Amino acid sequence: MTSLGEHGLRVSADYHFTESLQPDVLIVPGDICARIVIEDPTLLTTLKSC
Repeated sequence: MTSLGEHGLRVSADYHFTESLQPDVLIVPGDICARIVIEDPTLLTTLKSC
């Protein structure tokens, strides 16, 4: 999955957040749809466990 930022910055994920990983750095990009995603219980549980 690749995300293109407003000013052209591209962010490409090597793994999906549901995979069992212990990241050193976690980047959570936000955009206009972030308000919808922030209510996803699976995402919130995963982020809290990192």
